[in-house]
Amino acid sequence: MGASNQANVLLVEDHADARRVMARLLGQEFNVIATATYDEALAAARASMPQLVITDISLGGELDGIDLMRAICAIKPIPGIAVSGHPVDDQARLREVGISRWFIKPIHFHQLIAAAREVLAESGTASLTSAPIPTARPADSRR
Repeated sequence: MGASNQANVLLVEDHADARRVMARLLGQEFNVIATATYDEALAAARASMPQLVITDISLGGELDGIDLMRAICAIKPIPGIAVSGHPVDDQARLREVGISRWFIKPIHFHQLIAAAREVLAESGTASLTSAPIPTARPADSRR
């Protein structure tokens, strides 16, 4: 979707319409690998080793986005951003698996993109696009 000088972002969203919209919007700035399930996402992560994972917490199966991040980070530590339709109760569990930002749906995409840029910059793998990296954190995400 994006140019070769952009960060690779693995997007994991089980709802097809949301996945399509998120991939299109994120694809304006990043190379997006969009997947729907835990198994697809883990296979994609192994094949492409993205610089960032953006995952839904609930993936419609036994294993969730936190389990996915744990499995990916066992291969290589990769930062993550979580999205959820429900409030996040166990923030320590998110941090344990490398998720430093989380959003409650519906998502404001400009905040998601700003958070992705910030996480990539913090991890030293910022997108090489010309877009400026914001200095303020989105109001609805915390570490």
